[in-house]
Amino acid sequence: MFVRAPDPADLHVGVQRAGDKAPTPKLEDGLYAASAQRMLTVINHVPETVTTLMIFSHMPGVQDLAMHLASRDSDHDAYMDAATRYPTSAMTVMELEKPWAELDGQDARLTHFAVPRPKK
Repeated sequence: MFVRAPDPADLHVGVQRAGDKAPTPKLEDGLYAASAQRMLTVINHVPETVTTLMIFSHMPGVQDLAMHLASRDSDHDAYMDAATRYPTSAMTVMELEKPWAELDGQDARLTHFAVPRPKK
């Protein structure tokens, strides 16, 4: 399941190329410039049948959300990268053991942080 702010339109192209294996994106207008708390509220309402969730949103909310959810056993380097820089197109990968509805802070292990473009 994808929960994302409207635009960029290229997600639609990627879903078309994936065909039958593609997840069904859910457009959530309230995520465009949402706060971390607003994003967490959306996450808390994700059905338990969803095992992988991708959220596409904007700063500063997306970085604030990652830092709010990151547990103390997160990967140190990934955590520090996410905390100190969060450029456009940055991705944070988190693992969790709790149901979506129970996430409230420091419950997800931040495992990876990446920026899929060359550093300047």
